[in-house]
Amino acid sequence: MKIVYKSALLLLPLLALFVFYIITDPFKVLYRYDSYFISGKAPIVILNKDHVSTETFVQNYPKYQYDSYIFGNSRSMFYEIKDWAPYIHSEKCYHFDAYKESLLGIYLKLKLLQQKQVIMRNALFVVDTNVLEQTEDSYQEANLYMKDPLLTGSNKLFFQYQFVKAFFDGRFCLSYLDYKIQGKVSPFVHKLDVFADVPISYNVVSNEWRATVTEHLIDSVGDAYYNDKKNGFVIDSIKTRYSIPVIYAQQKQLLQKIHAMLMHDSTYYKIVISPHYLQNKINPADLAYLQQLFGKENVFDFSGKNAITEDKHNYYDLGHYRPNAAKRIMSVIYSRQTGL
Repeated sequence: MKIVYKSALLLLPLLALFVFYIITDPFKVLYRYDSYFISGKAPIVILNKDHVSTETFVQNYPKYQYDSYIFGNSRSMFYEIKDWAPYIHSEKCYHFDAYKESLLGIYLKLKLLQQKQVIMRNALFVVDTNVLEQTEDSYQEANLYMKDPLLTGSNKLFFQYQFVKAFFDGRFCLSYLDYKIQGKVSPFVHKLDVFADVPISYNVVSNEWRATVTEHLIDSVGDAYYNDKKNGFVIDSIKTRYSIPVIYAQQKQLLQKIHAMLMHDSTYYKIVISPHYLQNKINPADLAYLQQLFGKENVFDFSGKNAITEDKHNYYDLGHYRPNAAKRIMSVIYSRQTGL
């Protein structure tokens, strides 16, 4: 009996933490929310954007009847609806993005639309080699990148387990407790880089996230932003490197299914290959396949060296370009220009 009693005492702190997890729902996966982000406030806990985008769509579609969608990874977030809508002549637009989005993720989102008998009039796909090569769900840092079970049909308890596991990670758990007790992110926790404590602008109707604070910072400090070593910017001109091929049999199978769905709905679509600051160029064989399947008139390659990638002022960091660059890209792909 003493062993059972002592074991129970040892388990009490864990039980208390689990109850705390259920009450606070730090990753916002236990309950439904009218909005998973609050505009003007920092997200604090980094959420699974695939879950946010999927759940927000399911909740909002009956009311807003979206007919136009932007798909892709976090780079696609900065293709602003206000810039896109005039080209496609629709205001019923939705960002259906995910962090580290995959080819599988895009296919599953299109499949969900078909299952719900949603007619997609317009689509913009923002891709790169990272998107194109991934044909399986991600279980590494699953709390950030795992697909919503509504898309995959996977076990919901297994999905929830990933977040419980992430919560009980010592670095996160202690940091989150510190944040809840103090009501703010302390300097020590800030250094751990486990929270997103920069305010964002967010539109729950379109699921659009804007980095307004960072834009204001760049406007106010100018080149000092790009000279700050933590942002990682190097010389403007870097030798172009070609990526290895990533489109093989599994990728082709998913791409062909995506193409069939687009044809089924007679969707007006464009595919953008993102301009990475480090100027990595998509492999010619991959580009040729995309153009052959989707049509040269619908596939636009902005990877490698060009007017966007040679100017660091078009970027927030090495991985994300700013809305001004996305706006330039849209002006090219929808006006049939031959270049930037």
